Amino acid sequence: MNNPYQTPAAAPLAADDTPYSPEFFSLSGRLGRLRYLGYCFGIALIGYIGIAISVFLMMVVFGEDAGMVLAIIVGIAVYVAILVFTIGYMVRRLHDLDHSGWFSLLMLVPIVNLLLALYLLFAPGKPHANRFGPPPAANTTGVVLLVVIPGLLMVITLFAIAIPQYALYVERSQSMEMQFNR
Repeated sequence: MNNPYQTPAAAPLAADDTPYSPEFFSLSGRLGRLRYLGYCFGIALIGYIGIAISVFLMMVVFGEDAGMVLAIIVGIAVYVAILVFTIGYMVRRLHDLDHSGWFSLLMLVPIVNLLLALYLLFAPGKPHANRFGPPPAANTTGVVLLVVIPGLLMVITLFAIAIPQYALYVERSQSMEMQFNR
């Protein structure tokens, strides 16, 4: 029977959900939460180490005055590169959430930028292909380490500052208490 309203015999084509492997220096595609955080930590680490090395080399090679001027110029260029990649990672993360990259301009609005940062860090991405491409592949060990190591360094630094300050606070409060009780 040749019915024009009959459903087609073949199944409709499914969206391509084959995950792709995101690249660190790419500015296209999608990024998951952990990879976004790891890539931002990684690009900042590379940039700041590069700035430190360039300042040292410029001061040694060109002397203190000329070296400082050149180091500032190199530092500004590296900082702009860090900013470009961080914004690119933010756009890729927004794409994973199926939003336009233009939402990254909300980072310029006070208070809203904090909410956007929390949203980017905690909202799960879309598990299937969306208008920005297939989902990113599962995180590798390198990505996990790129997040865990700087995180541990920050916690250790906080404890290295907080514990001595707390001990100093306790010592001062005990001495004040002794003075008050005299």
